Amino acid sequence: MRRTVTLTERDLTRLINRVINEDLSVRKGELYSSINKIINREFEDVETSDIVEVLSSILRHHEGESYRKKKGIGYITKDEVIKNFKK
Repeated sequence: MRRTVTLTERDLTRLINRVINEDLSVRKGELYSSINKIINREFEDVETSDIVEVLSSILRHHEGESYRKKKGIGYITKDEVIKNFKK
């Protein structure tokens, strides 16, 4: 016997957000695992401080990207550089 369930818009929104957050959690765990595998298997001969420096650089880059998106700041184009240089 089938049963019909009635959902409000709010219920549906909560359900969708929950599914999305669960998926993000899994993806974060997979990313963490992948980074560990790369570090442990492929770069055993590299100093730990060098690995930390590279990962820090990657994080700084992504933090900058996030900040630019949040503030609506675009990158400077080649044409803008040339235009400003000629002033």
